[in-house]
Amino acid sequence: MIHKSRFPEVTIPDTPLTPYVLRHAERLADRPALVDGASGRTLTYAEFAHAVKSLAGGLKARGFGKGDVLAIMAPNIPEYAVAFHGTAWAGGTVTTINPTYTAHEVQHQLCQFLVLYFYSYLEDMKYILTTLLITSSLLLGAQGKAFIPEPGEGVSFNTSSLMVVGAGDAFVPAWQANSQEVQLLRESTFGLSHFGLAYGVGYSGHFYHGNLHIDVSADGSQTLENLDGEAYLSNRLAAEYVDGVLEFRYRSAANNKGRYNRFYVGAIAGYRVDSYAYLQTEDYRVKFYNIGGFSTLRYGAYLKAGR
Repeated sequence: MIHKSRFPEVTIPDTPLTPYVLRHAERLADRPALVDGASGRTLTYAEFAHAVKSLAGGLKARGFGKGDVLAIMAPNIPEYAVAFHGTAWAGGTVTTINPTYTAHEVQHQLCQFLVLYFYSYLEDMKYILTTLLITSSLLLGAQGKAFIPEPGEGVSFNTSSLMVVGAGDAFVPAWQANSQEVQLLRESTFGLSHFGLAYGVGYSGHFYHGNLHIDVSADGSQTLENLDGEAYLSNRLAAEYVDGVLEFRYRSAANNKGRYNRFYVGAIAGYRVDSYAYLQTEDYRVKFYNIGGFSTLRYGAYLKAGR
């Protein structure tokens, strides 16, 4: 069933929207045009028309015009109408973004419309910072192909061989010497750019296999023993650290197979939480904890590259 209004049909004038809205602004200059229901703040018709034309002039001065898009992410406030009509007066297009959108949803809409300018009236500094990052990256590359960052790795596991230096001539390292690291990371991308910053915590173990063993007596004294000529199945000295990780990331645009190049530069600092000596022979197995000789702190830098 179709319900029709008892009032006559509304005639839509064949004229641009903003000039039509402001057609009586001069006559009604001192009358309220927009009222913020929450605060009672008012814009008169004169203030509204002035703000619209000032914004339009500012946009045009920065090269904004026909074919360009401005995104508005704001609640229902008077400035929303100023941003909308100011953009229209400058000849541009407006795309409106729901303030409750997630970061990925905002990125998707900005990329879809190749937005050049981003207007936000949100008091939370997190959103203001996000706005600045998105805007700067868009202004740097909005004329090219839009780039939507892929989610970075949240868990990283690294394994490597250890090269022992400065241990003295008595120590002969075995080929099994290795390092194992697991890291839990969170990444923040810089707007819609190819760059991101990851940070988090990790746990690492460093295992020095070789011919030296540390024996601990009943009174707690430690003695370094050389196992050359003795038969044993496994012998290692080990240190374990809780690490803090900071990683600067770059990822290229994906090719037609969905693959992309990635380059990560990171820094790591760790605090030793355990160290031990482990020896296993055919007859017995022994493990001594909290042995000396390892640095309390560790630090370093690394580079990762891959696809």
